[in-house]
Amino acid sequence: MPFDDIPRAAWDRLLAATPAATPFSRWTVHRAWWDAYGDTAHQQYLCLLAAGGGEAPGGVDALDPDSLVAIVPLMHRHEVEPMDAATATALRRSSRHVSPVAPDAKAVFMGASYHADYATLLCAPDDLPAVAQAVVQGLAGAPDPGHGDQAWDVVDLRRFRDDDPALPALENAFRAVAEAHRWEVMREVEDVCPVATLPADGDWDAYLAGLDKKSRHEIRRKMRRAESA
Repeated sequence: MPFDDIPRAAWDRLLAATPAATPFSRWTVHRAWWDAYGDTAHQQYLCLLAAGGGEAPGGVDALDPDSLVAIVPLMHRHEVEPMDAATATALRRSSRHVSPVAPDAKAVFMGASYHADYATLLCAPDDLPAVAQAVVQGLAGAPDPGHGDQAWDVVDLRRFRDDDPALPALENAFRAVAEAHRWEVMREVEDVCPVATLPADGDWDAYLAGLDKKSRHEIRRKMRRAESA
């Protein structure tokens, strides 16, 4: 479904229920992302309802936010689009070796994931296995263009943290049906995110003191430039 049709209250509730969620999963980030990059991809968000919680008679506008049990932010586009170089919107930028995919392949990605470090499924941990199975079932079914669902060549889900429980849940769900659908399922390390260990008291000067001289100088120089802008 379109991002704009997802109740904000449901998004915030499920975000709070997702331990692996980061600031990149916030509604405000997705809103800003689609405002900025909406011309580079097509929305394909999946929303899962509680059993018996079908669409309200009034359609999505009357949907009860409490009936949603999961939001899976997806989008689709070609692996490489003509404007990627100008807009810095190519997703496959890893310096590590990852499996090649044809540039014109129709791909399903995690939604709003250019320039984001992490992405995940929004749901309670206990619901992850069922949600992952529903995602795979939806991708295995016939396309539903009326709700933004398109035929695909590759499902290219990246930006998951290595310790995110959604990652093994999705992997298990895909592998369970891979043979029946003649799919090839691969789990690869795209890149390693830098990590900064902050002082327990959150003191900024103490953090700077733990860096080397060059890094301290560079950070302070950029802070002065930001303050004078």
